[in-house]
Formats: sequence, structure tokens, C-alpha cells
Amino acid sequence: KKGHKQEIYRVATINKHKLARFALAHIRGRDIAGYRDDRLKVAAPTTVNNELILLSHLFTTATKEWGMESLDNPVAKIRRPKLPKGRERRISPDEEVRLLDAMPTLEMRVAVILAIETGMRRQELATLNWRMVQGSVIYLDDSKNNTRRQIPLSSRCVDALKSMPRRIDGRLFAVHP
Repeated sequence: KKGHKQEIYRVATINKHKLARFALAHIRGRDIAGYRDDRLKVAAPTTVNNELILLSHLFTTATKEWGMESLDNPVAKIRRPKLPKGRERRISPDEEVRLLDAMPTLEMRVAVILAIETGMRRQELATLNWRMVQGSVIYLDDSKNNTRRQIPLSSRCVDALKSMPRRIDGRLFAVHP
């Protein structure tokens, strides 16, 4: 999975809970509900929901791939935590000026401009190379959802990219995600 680093952390968190000592066939909805309630005392609802999604996937995989056809998915029998409303806030013009002024290099400044103007993810920005930039469009071969994407660039992005020197390795930025 693309999010394998986060998944490893989630598995480690679940393994610390008493739920991890149960055999899959013995886990019931009340056990999952207990896990949910314990975690909500120390973690945000979104975090707990992501852990429940992982647990649900475990039961689905066990049923479909590991020959445990009679196994029920107890995660499907409990209520998920109520998730907070999504954020709609954008950076204010004043905050943007201060942020850009704080950037120590031209490269970082251009990365911030691209992030603000395009909404590209950290991984996408960090892996950009010049062959992906064609005129006023960035062509991403591999996005978070394993799909190709075309990202139109504003004139501000195009100007920012033109101000950047070309690196020998072809990458836009000397950073890694």
C-alpha cells in the first residue's frame, strides 16, 4: 500500500492493545467497541476510524484470501466515531507573505507556491522532475490513488518554475517526502 508507513504505525498501536491477544475467530463486536472506546480516550476520532478501517480490512482479507470463510467482520457491527467536519480554511494573503518570506531558499519558496496554488500532496511535490512539467501542466504518472493526473498551473506557478535553476538529476527539488 502507498500508506504503508502509516499502516505499520497503526498495526503497532493495535498490537499494544489487549485486543491483539485474541484469535480472529474470537473477536466480537463488543471487543472492537471496547478498543474503539479505549482509543478515543487518547486519540482523535479520525485516527481511531483509520485503525478500525485497518481492522476491517484484516477481517475481509482473512475471509476472502486466507480461507476463513465463516469469519464475521465484527468491525461492521459497531458504530464508527463521529468524524469532525472537514477544514475549509485557506491561508490568508498576510500569512502567505510571511510564510514565503520565511523560506530560506528559492527552491523552498517555489515548492510552497506550487503547494498553495495546486494543492499537490507532499509526496507528489517531492518527486517532481522536469519531464513532468510540460508548459502550463504537470503530468503526474503516479498519485496517491494510483491514477495519472494532470495538474494545470497558474501563471504564478509557471513564473515560479521559470525562476528555478535546473538540477543535474532532473528533479525540481532536492528533498524527499
